[in-house]
Amino acid sequence: MPAINFKKFEQDLKKKQETSFAPVYLIHGEEFLYKKMMGSLLEVMLPDYLKNPNYQSVAGINNNIADLISTLNTFSMLSELKVLAFCDSRIFYSKQDEGIILQKAKEAFDGDDIKKAALQLLNLMALLDIKLDDLKGEKRKKILNQGHGGADDPWIDDVVKYCISSNLSVPSGTDHMQFLQDSIKKGFPEKNHLIITTDHVDKRRGLYKTIKELGVVVDCTVPAGGRMEARKIQNSVLHDTLTAVLDKSRKKINPNGYSALCKMVGFDLRTFNNSLEKLVNYVGSREMITVEDVEYVLKRTKKDPLYEFTDAITDRNRDMALFYLASLLDGGEINHPLQLVTAITNQIRKLLLVKGFVESRYRSAWQPGCPYNHFQKITIPAVIEYDKEFLKEQKKIDEMLLKKGSKTSEKSASDLMVARTPKNSFPVYKMFQKSDRFKKRELFKAFESLGEADEMMKSTGMEHKLILERLVLQICSREQEIV
Repeated sequence: MPAINFKKFEQDLKKKQETSFAPVYLIHGEEFLYKKMMGSLLEVMLPDYLKNPNYQSVAGINNNIADLISTLNTFSMLSELKVLAFCDSRIFYSKQDEGIILQKAKEAFDGDDIKKAALQLLNLMALLDIKLDDLKGEKRKKILNQGHGGADDPWIDDVVKYCISSNLSVPSGTDHMQFLQDSIKKGFPEKNHLIITTDHVDKRRGLYKTIKELGVVVDCTVPAGGRMEARKIQNSVLHDTLTAVLDKSRKKINPNGYSALCKMVGFDLRTFNNSLEKLVNYVGSREMITVEDVEYVLKRTKKDPLYEFTDAITDRNRDMALFYLASLLDGGEINHPLQLVTAITNQIRKLLLVKGFVESRYRSAWQPGCPYNHFQKITIPAVIEYDKEFLKEQKKIDEMLLKKGSKTSEKSASDLMVARTPKNSFPVYKMFQKSDRFKKRELFKAFESLGEADEMMKSTGMEHKLILERLVLQICSREQEIV
């Protein structure tokens, strides 16, 4: 059957009365839209699906396909409906899409979603038939297409380290697409259904044609660019998103406010939706959202909201930290609350590294309250020498451990430098200022609190928001304020 536009699909779902469903659904296009369509479909198939044991979400890594098919071919107990979702699949990508995959990996990394960046990069490595070691240092310049840029970017090193430390491996070279296509042709038990979501399809592939013939294809693509027809469709989608959020919260936005929102956000549905949610929270009981509200809230959120949260933490600004915490948890910018614990840990570690410099023989180079030009002329040269000495000592330690047959630390020594990029010294200057707001023992206490929060989130049933609020209060409060 022909592919269905997402708007028509949503309308049909609202009218759907029967309990018969296609064996397989392929929902592709804009990430925000395909996730919304999948949620709408699941609500019809399995109401309250997140709590239903007959629903299972599987990460869209090709290596998961064999287990996915095995589960689909298992009859469900009591002959109930069973649904498996193969989410954010990369099954349609090929070697020719190297530039697209590399760009998506970098976008995920820049958005502080290193897990998603790692999955994209591993998928690319599978397509190119290379290993993690092939992407270390100079090797990758010979492998990755320089025409797409980014092959010599240090972010790839960080993602490779994450893959190694997380025991992630490159998917096998099996023809997963053919296997999935053959499995769909054979069919699944009558009440077992598969949903595949992806941002990219190749309509020439046999897998796409098979799903189109035997199942349902939902097209969530929105034309890009500034041509009149594309802008008309984009504006329609934005307006639908606006209506859905405002009707639910019983709010309105004046024309100037809506115009400013579109101008500041552009066609980025996830950001547009999250910005609306933040505006709804910001205006409180007031019904109308104004252009002033939009300019105030979005001026603040044009920065990375996760950065603003950690910035407030290291400024010991308790109220703003709690505000950004609520915004992050409500807005969907993070995949899991543990990501916030990791982000705070990284910042506290940086503050402690600065403390190490301030307590070293170079301490006279830093003067609390000094202007930035003084920091550039006096402090940064001393920091560079301090880091050089540290790297030299670390090298000696590694050599000694190797002689004894012991393993060296997997953590790069450069991660423990005070200034990894001294030419860009302003962030280092800000970190020195923030470090002065903490005593060394308070930073150690912060590490203890972070460890406790991590353990509580993994092993107790306490609400994550309450754990994080408690953590914020513990770190931002000064010693005399802690009861």
